[in-house]
Amino acid sequence: MVASGGIPPDEVTVEYRVTARHVGQGFEIEVDMPDPALWTRKLIEERFRTRYASLRGIVVEGVGVEVATWRVVATADLHPLESFEGLPTSGRALKGERLIFRQDTESMALAPVYDRYGLRPGWSASGPLVIEERESTLVVPIVAQVRVIAGGSIVVDGL
Repeated sequence: MVASGGIPPDEVTVEYRVTARHVGQGFEIEVDMPDPALWTRKLIEERFRTRYASLRGIVVEGVGVEVATWRVVATADLHPLESFEGLPTSGRALKGERLIFRQDTESMALAPVYDRYGLRPGWSASGPLVIEERESTLVVPIVAQVRVIAGGSIVVDGL
């Protein structure tokens, strides 16, 4: 999956974690784990008990350990976009208006709606406003300002 995003494998850091708890307990704690090829039930229990003792200051004897979640986290440094070339563009940023809920007035109000693909570095505005794109919608509240920086990232200030 990471390779399909164009990230070279040697730039990817992979971490393994489990969230586990004592049998019957109502909350879990996260435990860092080594490569899964090394995992055994005994290793998972030892790591859980060590982590539990470091957080709670006690060791619970005679109670089993159960894993609630298995996690693999792959991360890599972002490679900033040099330009918007190749990204879809609408040609216009302002699309219209739509009703949003404003928490400051606890009422519905019209807010401008912007097409994400029409925004370029240097653009900025104050909320309330909405930015729409294929993958998500960003609602910027009245207390915030939004700007597009070099490389095309959106930054929201004032929250």
